[in-house]
Amino acid sequence: MCTRRCWRPGRRSACSRSPWPSNAPATPHGRRSATPPTGSRSSRPRGNGPTPRQRSPRWPTESTGTCCAPLHAGLDAWFARHLQPGDTAYDVERPVSGYLLDPGPAPDLSTFDSSPDDAYEWLLSDHPWARAERVRRAESGWDAELRNAGAVRDWTDRIDGADLRERYPHDPEIAENLRGLAEIMRPLADTQQLNAHRDSAVPDAVRVHRLREQWATRQHIQGDQGYRYPARLLGPGAAAHPPPTSGSASKARR
Repeated sequence: MCTRRCWRPGRRSACSRSPWPSNAPATPHGRRSATPPTGSRSSRPRGNGPTPRQRSPRWPTESTGTCCAPLHAGLDAWFARHLQPGDTAYDVERPVSGYLLDPGPAPDLSTFDSSPDDAYEWLLSDHPWARAERVRRAESGWDAELRNAGAVRDWTDRIDGADLRERYPHDPEIAENLRGLAEIMRPLADTQQLNAHRDSAVPDAVRVHRLREQWATRQHIQGDQGYRYPARLLGPGAAAHPPPTSGSASKARR
């Protein structure tokens, strides 16, 4: 990767690895001079460097000696993909890690343990992997609730349709107890089913906002009165923060 920050949004020109501006004096052989331009300050080239608003975000550099044209294309594609309504090519600044906003396909985080504080904090972040895992775990929980409620309702229906006195002719008390249990379990199963449908209708953004507030309240109760949910885990820049290793070596709670 070229070590010079020669990329700007919309600029795809090949990189010149010369340390001097492209309009440096040419030699008789047509090559650029290896010495800086001379003369008074007014005669030196001006306007070649980007203005503060035109500077592109920094990225880790490698000195590989290869042309950075492929990097230009990749960064231009990212910039176009994340350009917001009303933005122009040079009037916005992106996060330092902006080109990392697409971390790629989410790995299998089903065994990610969110019991450590930093792991749970990350799971509530705006990282695309965290969002996908939150939704997956929530949907898995709702499916389990609905399956359980359906199984209970099937059992109560079978009890209501059975002739328990004929099944237990010598112990009518068992029949009465089973019918009483079915009467208790039926409304509980209905409530469980209703809650699962209601919770699944809440968008993830609303649900995770509540969870962050609850997490902050828990931290305050435990003595950290100045705790605020980390800003680095909010917004597009959260994609630059991978899952903490504290949750990768443990079994998931779900």
